Amino acid sequence: MLFESFSQIKFSDITGLVENKVPESKYIDYKSKLPNFSNDKEKEGFINDVCAFANASGGYIVYGMEEKDGFPTAISGIEISNSDGEIRKITEVIRTNTEPSFYGSDIKIVEDSTKKVLILKIIQSLNKPHAAKKSNRFYIRASACNQPMDVFEVRNAVLTTEGFQEKIKNFRAKRISELLYDNSPIPLQPYPKLVFHLIPVYSFLQNSLIDINKYLDSLDSAYQLPLMRSADGSDCINIDGVFRHRGLVEGGSHGYTMLFRNGSIESVNSIPPCNGKTILQQDFEQQILSFYNKCEGIFRELQITPPIVIFLTLIGVKNVVLIYGNNSPFDRDEKRFDRDIIQTPDILINEFLLEDSLGLDKVFKPLFDMIWNGAGYPSSFNYDKSGVRKDKTSLCTEG
Repeated sequence: MLFESFSQIKFSDITGLVENKVPESKYIDYKSKLPNFSNDKEKEGFINDVCAFANASGGYIVYGMEEKDGFPTAISGIEISNSDGEIRKITEVIRTNTEPSFYGSDIKIVEDSTKKVLILKIIQSLNKPHAAKKSNRFYIRASACNQPMDVFEVRNAVLTTEGFQEKIKNFRAKRISELLYDNSPIPLQPYPKLVFHLIPVYSFLQNSLIDINKYLDSLDSAYQLPLMRSADGSDCINIDGVFRHRGLVEGGSHGYTMLFRNGSIESVNSIPPCNGKTILQQDFEQQILSFYNKCEGIFRELQITPPIVIFLTLIGVKNVVLIYGNNSPFDRDEKRFDRDIIQTPDILINEFLLEDSLGLDKVFKPLFDMIWNGAGYPSSFNYDKSGVRKDKTSLCTEG
């Protein structure tokens, strides 16, 4: 591994590349200066570099490095007056000039007292192959250079992508099957259940295993596994990973959150009856949004990067009532789910959204709409007609 932690890269890590004579390879490339995006040739060359890494196994482009015969010889540095602006510009150029649009990049700028270096991290794409929009030519990183992809390599990239997607869907299907047969890490109350899965694509597909003991030792209370509808819980370890569960009462727990060794997170929560009826209240959306935000914090702490695939599943919900606003659960026009299992399609989150609440609301809206559709409503009542999420004070809360 070139860098143990991308978010923690320091200038000394860059000097180490020179001192250790780390050569250009399938995973790293050196450039003396940033591309001039107003020059079409330089911009296309940059996009071809990004696509080549994305179509292969990912890698790094280090800007501000002199090289000879593929070996770094000195840190020349680059001129950047506005670091945040430069990062936004590069990210936007990548997104708008790749086909299909590529989101799997990260940028870090490090400096000493006199020089700055920019490191562009490119992750192996889940949606490859990518090409520059203008040329529509496919490249792949091979050894220490980019090579055009032939028709067989393009076809294989497409098949690999389809295999990735199938593997993720199989994981979800297996987990739901386990829950249907009551094979949960802790006994659960015998009520309908809301299940939320978050699967970090690259950690999952590359079989990267989390050190569970290190996780338990290093994360402070701010990064404990979150629970829906509860702040307190107990931590346990099993062969699949680590989980945190709500308190045990007669019949079992009302829910748990599981962090699997492959980085995936599973939240399972019971939907208990109210006055003899089982009711899913409108505020389940806010519970999910809040839970997702906390999971992003854990992913960041564990250095797990997007994209993240999310699924929402309801189990045992036939005749469960979905209510909103001030509607009584005993209204004549109450809406019920017409089947036992409701499964939303997957949603792919390409970048962390912790600081973008509007973006988070927009990403989750199609998922929420489908849950409401399942109970006979046209869409979620937590969004207005223009698709903007309503103020939280106007939402129904659980009593």
